Amino acid sequence: MMPKVYYVHHSCFIVEYSSCFMMFDYFKHLPSKKEHDFDFYDLINTILNSDKSFYIFSSHSHGDHFNKKIFDYNSPKTEYILSEDIIVEKNLPNIHYIGPDKTLNLNDITINTFNSTDLGVSFMINAENLLIFHAGDLNWWAWSDDTKAEAEYMENFYKNTVEQIKAHNKTIDISFFPIDKRLEDNYAMGGKYFIEQLSPKVFIPMHFGDAFDITEEFYEENQKNYQNTEIIKILNNNSIIM
Repeated sequence: MMPKVYYVHHSCFIVEYSSCFMMFDYFKHLPSKKEHDFDFYDLINTILNSDKSFYIFSSHSHGDHFNKKIFDYNSPKTEYILSEDIIVEKNLPNIHYIGPDKTLNLNDITINTFNSTDLGVSFMINAENLLIFHAGDLNWWAWSDDTKAEAEYMENFYKNTVEQIKAHNKTIDISFFPIDKRLEDNYAMGGKYFIEQLSPKVFIPMHFGDAFDITEEFYEENQKNYQNTEIIKILNNNSIIM
């Protein structure tokens, strides 16, 4: 059975399994409104008061992916999995620093890391026989003002990383991947290539800030072409999307 997925904001999601919760790349949340499905603090309190393990992931140190406030959510059942470029003053036994191309077995989950085409790592997590992938800032960052050399470097770096993920020869059940409007006409390149090469069962866009229209645009342009992958549209912060 697929886990329940809560979209918080930008690249932050909370995933609820029967045995644990996971939170990815929290940097802020927005106050809940009537049209929202949940209140962030209510959900965090539910998690911290539950008997389930709580895994908090930060893919890198950029301010839109990491916030030291995550340490407010520490508990006896909390584990932090942080990219090794993140520097914090706290010396907690439940902080696990990790770089690319590593494997971490933690309780009942297995974490594999891959490169990012920006900073830090991307995460592949096997929990309850389901595989989820959070890209962090892994993307085909094709900017309109790139030089030819910059464009070729990025394309090769991105495609090589996808090949490394592909080499694991495992079907990704849920993928979280950047769809960034700032890339203009190139906004969909990375996501489309990811779907074409890896055929995840579910593709969930992220890293779009408040530009929710870009998730609808990606869905409308691509869902008919990728029948084996369900593309999710996100219309609000604080929404339950699965």
